[in-house]
Amino acid sequence: MKKVLITGTNGNIGGMLMNKFRENGKYEVIATARNADPERNILAMNLLDRGRILELTKGVDVIVHMAAYMVPGQFFEEKVVPNNIVGTYYIYDAMRANNVKRMVYGSSNHAIGFYKSTDSITGDSPCRPDTYYGVSKVACEALGSVYSDKYGISCVNIRIGHAPRHAKPMSPYRTKTWISPRDMAHLVECCIDAPPEIKFLNVFGISKNTGRPWPIDHLKELIGYDPQDDGADYMEDAKNFEWYQDGKGGYKDETGYMGGEFVNIELE
Repeated sequence: MKKVLITGTNGNIGGMLMNKFRENGKYEVIATARNADPERNILAMNLLDRGRILELTKGVDVIVHMAAYMVPGQFFEEKVVPNNIVGTYYIYDAMRANNVKRMVYGSSNHAIGFYKSTDSITGDSPCRPDTYYGVSKVACEALGSVYSDKYGISCVNIRIGHAPRHAKPMSPYRTKTWISPRDMAHLVECCIDAPPEIKFLNVFGISKNTGRPWPIDHLKELIGYDPQDDGADYMEDAKNFEWYQDGKGGYKDETGYMGGEFVNIELE
């Protein structure tokens, strides 16, 4: 049984993965977050505590890294650089020291957010981040490339689309970039168990949505990803969420860019 360490289990995606994997019993799960939660069997692992990271990654087979600060417009402030970038470097270096075989990294569509929504891209297309948050994801993907090439660590970056706590798409555009909890858990499982010859791979984390902007069909043969859900099934509900309504009869994320409203955020 593979020993899988998951970071960010106090968050939406990390917590969902922790629960799903504990329920199915396929992996030995080590759940971590910034603060311990004994009731949920979550261990404390501050991303800036290099010694603690080194300790907890001993004997681990795969790390699923879902911890990050999502503050789009601020760079050093609010911990984007220290936690998202430096903390990920500490994890990779601990993987090297402890011979951890694979990283499944929670990247983001904001690593490619300045592409037009009509552009045709693949996981190998050049990055075009839309914010400092997107820059942090690009930097961590690059860290994975370095540690893959230098030390043979397998790295799969999941550029996660729309994965709201509500679990349903929250605007018409987001029905195309959405990933359901069921498909997210399935995709991460496919990445954990992907063939060992896969050393570096960028994949898009979306369901089989109608009108999806990113390619995923090839992933069924490559790693076994076979999503079941389609955001278009929730279109009527998606039209009615106030979160993305712009107050003018439209939606804030309909900018014509893959990063949605993030392309309009001012950088500080």
